[in-house]
Amino acid sequence: MPLPAPAAALAVLVAAGLFHGCRSSRADPPQHPKTVTIPTALQNLSPEQAEQRLRNLGLRTRREHRDQPGYPGGALLRLEPPAGSRVPPGSEVLLAMAGPPVPTGGGLIAWTTDVGPDAPADIAARMLDLLRAQGIRVTFFVCGAWAYRHPDVLRRMAAEGHHIGNHTYHHYHLPRLPTERITAEIRGSEDVVVRLVGLEPMLPMVFRPPYGEEDSRVRAAIESLGYRDILWDIDPIDWDTRRTADTIASFVLQRAKPGRIVLTHVEPHTLEALPAIFAGLRERGLTPAPVPAVLGHPRAEGSARRAE
Repeated sequence: MPLPAPAAALAVLVAAGLFHGCRSSRADPPQHPKTVTIPTALQNLSPEQAEQRLRNLGLRTRREHRDQPGYPGGALLRLEPPAGSRVPPGSEVLLAMAGPPVPTGGGLIAWTTDVGPDAPADIAARMLDLLRAQGIRVTFFVCGAWAYRHPDVLRRMAAEGHHIGNHTYHHYHLPRLPTERITAEIRGSEDVVVRLVGLEPMLPMVFRPPYGEEDSRVRAAIESLGYRDILWDIDPIDWDTRRTADTIASFVLQRAKPGRIVLTHVEPHTLEALPAIFAGLRERGLTPAPVPAVLGHPRAEGSARRAE
């Protein structure tokens, strides 16, 4: 017997992977209520828009508000699925998460670290030690291949309140790939991260293309998957082994202004430069913060372009 139209529409969403974690089996009955992570198709919509999108599919919703630790002002849509739906009764869709709270005082500068497939996990762990000691949270743009090999470090990033961005699965040159491979690279990284730590550490969802390379097809894929495209303003080229901690610190501090985005990598000399950089930023009244805290923050005049 065919499903009623609303249930069929929801089944299509589930089959397409838009509702992660909703599949259930008779051998493993779902818990009620069950939190459903944000569908990619709804990611960057306002709660009102998301609610309307679900209603257009014939799904009834009830909107509430719920504060999450570190994510104030989250909006909650409770699904009221029709009979025959594969989504458990009382399921929840959490939307419009605000990201880590904005630090108070001084100007904000976005601190980002790209984590490539071969990034040394021990250096990443020592970076986390330093960030925790200084009370700093940042955005890590993580490759899925690295997350797959180092799940414990990724879990620590999430547990300690860092924001996790998408940096593709393999770190390929995206404009050289067929369109379907571009999409697969973005989804592949997301799938690994969500499986390991859930979706909340990725919210709001941001993406950085490897090498900063993108064309119209890459930008279309980023947008269609619900990501915001983030490049950078300050690049100390810290992946170059000829760079020293002193040259990296000097380069960043000479260019640091409110609202700018700093690009770094998981490198030993970058780790060595961090104490001097963070001390210099404090002297300038600047606070390193994750990308979501800085988006929309007033930017210094003359600041370099970044993808919006």
